[in-house]
Amino acid sequence: MAPLCLILSAWSIVWTVAHLRSPVSSWHYFDTGARLLLATSNPQGGLHLYHSNPELQIGPLSFLVALPFTLLPTAVTKLIAAVVMSLIGLGLLALASTLLPKGQRSRILWPGLLFIPAWEELAAKAGHLDDVLALTLTVGALVAVQRKHAIACAMLLALAADAKPWALAFVPLLLVVPAAQRLRASAWWVGTIAVAWLPFLIADPRSVIAASYRIPNAAGSALRALGVNDPSTPLWCRPAQLILGVGLAWLLWRIGRPAAIVLAVLAVRLLLDPATWSYYAAGLVVGTLLLDLCRTRRRTSVPWFTLGGFVTVFVPSYLHVGPLASAHVQGVLRAGFLVAAIVGAYSVSCDPELGALRSLPPYPKFGTTAA
Repeated sequence: MAPLCLILSAWSIVWTVAHLRSPVSSWHYFDTGARLLLATSNPQGGLHLYHSNPELQIGPLSFLVALPFTLLPTAVTKLIAAVVMSLIGLGLLALASTLLPKGQRSRILWPGLLFIPAWEELAAKAGHLDDVLALTLTVGALVAVQRKHAIACAMLLALAADAKPWALAFVPLLLVVPAAQRLRASAWWVGTIAVAWLPFLIADPRSVIAASYRIPNAAGSALRALGVNDPSTPLWCRPAQLILGVGLAWLLWRIGRPAAIVLAVLAVRLLLDPATWSYYAAGLVVGTLLLDLCRTRRRTSVPWFTLGGFVTVFVPSYLHVGPLASAHVQGVLRAGFLVAAIVGAYSVSCDPELGALRSLPPYPKFGTTAA
């Protein structure tokens, strides 16, 4: 494993350095939110944060994690944040590799090489700490399930939602824990989310308006490719992302493919999202990587899902030549792959000896009662 770690680390350094001229371009959101969170005497801060600043579509956990960075000069903060979030990406890969038997962990190499450029777009270039935390905590929850730590799984999933609200859609992963522990784990999930979010809602019920914050519907979005031409986020869009994501995740649990849940949830989110930020590819590639690791042995020589996501969602954001210069073509490519990813999550064969949750009992089929 040592050569593998060196290769992935070196590749991560290359991409981190490439973005250090103008690192973490979105860090001002976290700096502002962290400072306002402590500004309890400010009518726009403290527990009024989300009502007064609905553009901060970020969970309170992310602001808490960002607080120590506010003690440093801005230029230094950005460099340190970029490096820290890049290292978290390597940690995420290490976590994902533990979902495989020890003799097969080298299979993380090829999907890992595709994952790192997309991750650095999120970590070093954009600096979206909330997505970094949500994705890493969710992969940690899968590892907790594999090791039969139901409460740890519940808390990690809840903390992911406390870092970024869209991670609420991963809740069906709680169904994967043994039935005897499911109710207790669910209570921990609800409690951990309530501790983070309820203070804001109780102190200022108008905080809910943050959930309806609207952004422009980009010309190259998958949403426009599907024929939704509203100039900004349709009112139904965010609820649909959550409801469809949870529904698809539940169906995947029912047919015994829980390792595909992350991909399905993130594919639905991107399919119905009006934005086309290049850092979105990082979440998608996390999902494809998990599915590629869990596919049957004879089909895993090439990480087809990760490669497909990389080529159709990440590459077009950099390569504006020929047909790819057209925003519409980019949107069609994006939508096409996301639909294919959702279909693939349901249709590919997963090796019962591989991937997250391989140590758990067989999953119930339709028409049967969960054990």
